[in-house]
Order: sequence, then C-alpha cells, then structure tokens
Amino acid sequence: MPRAAVAETAFVVVDLETTGGSAQYDRVLEVAAIRVRNGVVLDRFEHLVEPGIPIPPIVTRITGINAALVRGRPRFESFLPDLRRLFEGAVVVAHNASFDCNFLSNAFSRAGMAWEGDRVCTLRLARRLMPGLYSYRLDSLCAFLGFSFVQRHRAGPDAEATLSLLLHLLETAFSRGIDSLSSLLRVQHQPVTVKRRKGRVDEAQVASLPTTPGVYLLKDLHGQVVYVGKSVNVRQRVRTHLRPSGTARGRAQPRLRRRLPQIADVEAIETTSELEALLLESKLVKRYLPAANILLRDYHDYPFIKLDLSDPHPRLEAIRERPGDGAVYFGPFRRPGVVSSAVVFLNEQLGLRQCGGRLKPGQPACALLEMKKCLGPCVGAVSDAQYGAAVDQALGVLRGEDTGVLERAAQRRDELGEELRFEDAAELRDRIRDVEQVISVQQRVTEFTGRNVVLVAADDRQPDRMRLLLIRRGRLVDEVSLPMRATPSHLRHVLRRVYAAAWSPHVSKDELDDLSILDAWLRRHRGEFVEVAVSLEQPEAAAPALRAALAPAVTA
Repeated sequence: MPRAAVAETAFVVVDLETTGGSAQYDRVLEVAAIRVRNGVVLDRFEHLVEPGIPIPPIVTRITGINAALVRGRPRFESFLPDLRRLFEGAVVVAHNASFDCNFLSNAFSRAGMAWEGDRVCTLRLARRLMPGLYSYRLDSLCAFLGFSFVQRHRAGPDAEATLSLLLHLLETAFSRGIDSLSSLLRVQHQPVTVKRRKGRVDEAQVASLPTTPGVYLLKDLHGQVVYVGKSVNVRQRVRTHLRPSGTARGRAQPRLRRRLPQIADVEAIETTSELEALLLESKLVKRYLPAANILLRDYHDYPFIKLDLSDPHPRLEAIRERPGDGAVYFGPFRRPGVVSSAVVFLNEQLGLRQCGGRLKPGQPACALLEMKKCLGPCVGAVSDAQYGAAVDQALGVLRGEDTGVLERAAQRRDELGEELRFEDAAELRDRIRDVEQVISVQQRVTEFTGRNVVLVAADDRQPDRMRLLLIRRGRLVDEVSLPMRATPSHLRHVLRRVYAAAWSPHVSKDELDDLSILDAWLRRHRGEFVEVAVSLEQPEAAAPALRAALAPAVTA
C-alpha cells in the first residue's frame, strides 16, 4: 500500500474474542471490525462465531460467551472474504495487535487465502505517545482519557474503545509533526525513551480485589504483564507480594522478587474454583509469557514423535508440530532432549532408517548400515516385510506393549558393567531411562484422553446445589452448579451439550499442561467427588447414574 498522509489513510480497528491464547489451536468466538477514515466511520462488522471446538468454562466466565450463544452461528472462515474486502487498502489496528493479527493470519492461512498489509498497535503507540502512565491496559487508557467504556472482553465494545483511543493517538501524533503513515508505523517500533520509574499499586486498588479464588496479573508502568499468579484468596496473595515483609524479603520466586519495584498495576479475574484458577493461570502465562514466571512458558518447544506409515519405509522422528497428515503421533512431551535421545536409540536398536525424505531408486547406503545401526532398506539389504516388523516393534515399544527392546538393552548394560566399560554402560543406562520416560508420559497422555466422566461434589458456596466437573477426553469442558433436585431432562441436556459435540482426541502442545494440572488436582482431591462415567456414543445414558450421585445429597 502506498505511503500516504494519515488523514487520507483508512484504518480498520479489529478486536477478537477467542477460545484461548494459541492462534494455531484455539479459534475465534467473536469478531468486530470498524473501518474509519479521517475520523468518519465508513463500515462496521460484528458477529459471533461458531468456533468448532468446545469453549473452555474459563473463557465463558471472562467473556460471557457460551456454547448456546454461538450454536448455529457461521464459522469464522465464512467471514474471511468479507473481512478481506473490509481490510483492502486499509491499515489494520488492534490493542496488542500481535495477538489479534496472529489469529487473523492463521485463519487466512488455513483457508488458503492471502492477507498482508500494514498494522498499527495502539498499545505500542500509547507507550510512545503517552509516556509515564501507570497502566496501558485498554480500560485504563480509556479511563485516563475520559472515554466511556461499557464492557471488557467483548469484541464490539473493545473495538469501539480501541477506535476512540486510535483517534486520540492520531491527533497526538499530528500535533508532533507525525502526519504520514510511514512515520506513524516507525514510531510504534521505536524504543521507549522514558526512564523506567518504580511502580506503585494503590492500597485502594488492592482492597478492591476479590477474596475468592482467581487469577491476578501484576503489570509494570507500561502495562506489560510481569507475573501471572493464582490463589484461593486473590487479595491476600497480592498483599503478600506487595508488602515489604512479603515476597520482597523471601527467598522464593527470585524472578518476581527482582521485578516487584516496577509493579504499578494489578488486574484480577475471579473464578468459581481453585481448579478453574489453575487452568486459567496456565492459559494466561502462555498468552503473555511474563518475565517473572518460570513454569508453563515453554510449551512451544514441546515435541511430538512421528511415524509416517504412508511411507513404505517409515522412520521415527522428533518434530515440533503435529501436521494433519494422517501419520501416527505420540506426545506431546515436555523435554525435547529426552525425546531426541529416545528416538535415536529406538532407530538404532531396531534398525530404522534415519535419513530424511522418502527413499529413491539407486540411493547409496550411509555409514549407519556398516555400523549395524540401520537395516539398509535403501539398498535392499532387508525385505519390506522385515522392515515392517521393525516398525511394528517400534510402535509396540512406544505404546508400552513390547518390552523386549528395553530388556535386551538392560542386559547389554549389565554386560558392559561386568566388562568394566562403565562409561558405555552409563550412556546405555541413560538412553534406556529416556525411552522409559517417553513411554511413561505417553501412557499418561493416553490415560488422560480416555477419561470421560462427570465429577459430582457439594458446592461450597451454595449448600442447596451441587458442583459438576464435566471432563471429556481428559479436558475440563465445563464446570456447572446445579440444584440438588435437578430433573432428569435437565441432566440429559447437560450431558448431551458437553459430550455429544465433536472433539479431536489429539492433545495439542498447549493442552499438555492443562491435562497434567487437572490430573494432579484430581489426585490431590481424591475422595471428594462422586465419579460418573459417560459414554461418548450415548452420553444421555449416564443421566440415571448422575441422578443417583445427586440423590444422597437430596435425602441427607
């Protein structure tokens, strides 16, 4: 797009509400876009979207968007042609634009449609054109500027607020001689020149925080999320962090302790339970990647193990992504080094090839054949049936069904020790340990994803109600509170809504931590719930058992 004067430039302000923070695995729930030129609104676009995947209860609590609200709505892909026409010849604007634009880019890419153009981030512009503020959250900026702000975490109101902020920032830029689009785009990427001041959170703000379970975000002067935490009592935990005798004096959380002087703002999100707070914390850490958080940040590096059975001579390989190519995948796993070690070990032990790509006629053998670490299918040193048997054995090992490879390796390890070849024995011991760890994680993932249950417990806040945790394929799909005398038809409706919808059995990288969090929490609270199994083929058949689980509370 040609560089033009700002006054002549068309801008499209966009806001998206999504099912989570991963542009690859999560989907759009609601979209709003406003096209404007020289302060005049030219077009508006606002729609709820059927995401095609379950909406986490945490997202519903934040946005108010549930499955019933989006049922029957068009998919986001159907709106892409209209959005592309709206974007044509315009600069796309969003608050924290990297988040919204990543979702847009991934959606256009999945649909096979090209989309590119200039983008403006009002968050980045505000930090440079309005330096020295205590917070650069959208609601904080609107309050500072005196703009009305109706509702957060809904696409329409957030887009309207972003538009008001954009118009103010454009006026500020023009007053400083920034009147061309190229200059405006450069400004948002300039370093923040204002010296970083020590932050201060007002006690009145802390006193307004909830005393119930929830998640809190500690932010610096520029609105950057420094730390995400959770607690059963948000106000008390935040006070512990901020008071001089609290986190600042302790030895724990050194990353947070070093950054406490810069904390200037705190945002709290109240949740219905400790479990919901745990899961929300995991999602927000992945979204913001706060500098003071150590755990839950590195899920992008979680690898898979791939075995492409469509290849006549497949090989085990460690990869970063799970493409939808029909291959067999194991994982995801948390430790890339362990996975790489296990893959090399199994390839060598079973003689699977390690060369990339498919084999070609006349391809020469590599050194691994002479070292007896490959069966040599490239030169016909092994029949297809023999190679296929080795592939089947690899599958059996990773599924925990075949222990022969590890037993032979353990025997060889002991022989090396008896021969006083301790370094070789230690290396083989470590390789065996890596494979065992991979198998253990895979078995746990398989166990998690096979779990389809409703957990029933008393509601701590409302004595006349029961709390239901609805778990499908190991994920917490919904957490609802029902009256103890809920009717069978009501229970059947809940079961049908949660368990009849389509859901991929595969575990994405950003879901692995959630599965582990849920499993650990359930183990910690074992005995506090009544468990009711649910069949995905006939979910309504679990209604009588679920009613029976509620019956003791009714008769008590």
